[in-house]
Amino acid sequence: MSEKVEKDEEWDFLEIEDVKLVYVGKLKANLKKLPPQAILLAILVKYFEKFKEVKITKFTKITFEVEKKVFEPILSGPLLSFKADNFGPFTREIYDILGFLQNLDLVKIEKEGDKTEIILTDKGVEVFRERIKKEIPEVVLKLIEIVVERYGSLDHDELLHRVYKEYPEFAGKSVVRDKYYQGVSY
Repeated sequence: MSEKVEKDEEWDFLEIEDVKLVYVGKLKANLKKLPPQAILLAILVKYFEKFKEVKITKFTKITFEVEKKVFEPILSGPLLSFKADNFGPFTREIYDILGFLQNLDLVKIEKEGDKTEIILTDKGVEVFRERIKKEIPEVVLKLIEIVVERYGSLDHDELLHRVYKEYPEFAGKSVVRDKYYQGVSY
């Protein structure tokens, strides 16, 4: 049982709960072929498999956690361009991608006051199941599911506290950091 390994393939170790990856070269190649819109839709579908609703701030933080714990280790770099902002990690790309998905009727965006809710449509679920799910390796979907479940179950305050504690470099510009990130210097 020998397997030829090409020189440019990467061997890394990635573990989240019971899912362990040792070889990420093929995963990296598969994921690099996918547009960020497909990956964001996958995160949304995995979120809505477990939870009923999501506000944009929470979804941004969960996407950030998926990026840090799943995509950065596999891709050896970021998928999206998160930066420190008023409420922790932020990227305009999420809003742009959600707008794109909304134009395709894959999601609905509903604003009420200062809160924005994301709603996954039946068409979004169908496109994921018929097309995107087949393109994303099953092990990556499982990793996304684990991270989404772990962080999606937290309420807003717990989630921000955890993100700020794990990634203090993204709390530096936050206007609410004192509320969520106590006792640690930046």
